[in-house]
Amino acid sequence: MKFAQIIAIASLYSLVEARKERPYVPPHYTNDENIIELTPSTFDDYVFGTNYSTIVEFYAPWCGYCQQLAPEFKIAAKKARNFAQFAAVNCEDERNKQFCASQNIKSYPTLLTYRPPKTFREHKPRKSQFVTQQYERQREAPAIVDTMKGTVKSFYKKLTPNKLETFLSDRSGKPKVLVLTKTAPIPVLLKSLAVDFMNQIDFVYLDTKRNDVLEEIQKFAPELKSLDNDTLLLIHPDEGVILHKGKMKKSEITDFLKSVAEPSDGPFSERQKIIKAIKSGKAKTFSHYMKQKAKKAAKEASENNESQTLKKDEL
Repeated sequence: MKFAQIIAIASLYSLVEARKERPYVPPHYTNDENIIELTPSTFDDYVFGTNYSTIVEFYAPWCGYCQQLAPEFKIAAKKARNFAQFAAVNCEDERNKQFCASQNIKSYPTLLTYRPPKTFREHKPRKSQFVTQQYERQREAPAIVDTMKGTVKSFYKKLTPNKLETFLSDRSGKPKVLVLTKTAPIPVLLKSLAVDFMNQIDFVYLDTKRNDVLEEIQKFAPELKSLDNDTLLLIHPDEGVILHKGKMKKSEITDFLKSVAEPSDGPFSERQKIIKAIKSGKAKTFSHYMKQKAKKAAKEASENNESQTLKKDEL
């Protein structure tokens, strides 16, 4: 046996023995509500099945640097939960080892961001249209949050004052949202709303810092008293202009907009219910959840039909 082969075998033996002696450390994020632990069976649906950007930590629970990152990653995930996805892949999990190798993970932790295009092309595979980049900034919550803010694309169109009256009067087409703001660029929370309701509601903004349009808007929304703060108006197809009177929090704005549409993405969508079901163990994958839902709906429909039949028989 050649000397090089002996050295290689000895190194492999040492690595195996070291792993045997290494104490078990549980996964870092199993119980974190803002971070999902992914496997090969859930990775693609979670990362590529959304219009949100995702940051994924590839890690080993025993890794000291990973243990240092974990609390910062959790803080960042909580702060950015309304506009970005956070996930982790435990590369020491037997289910994930081959997958981590396929992602060319050579050190722990490795942070990768996956950013969707502004518009998907139908003739190209969805997965191939995402931009994947290695995160190389400070491994601290503020830097991670700032990076993810920069990945959120704006789907807003700018409205000029001379077109304001026409815009507010027009009830045709899709429902519309007008954001009145002095902040440029558009705050990330408001940008994320346009992602949540993409293709269902058109989002437009008007810069009120340079344009005094209060009196003109009051013709349509007399309840509006000032433009000192960010304001949101819904142009309802049936009811006209409606002023959002709640706080400018994502949950409250989403509830307000649900009068005309359901979010297809983001933390208040059906997709989020699937993610919660996977995290809790109630569903194994995205497709498993949908099969369970379809089965439940079929059962309820069958029971309803039986109930209607019994009522007819009684008559």
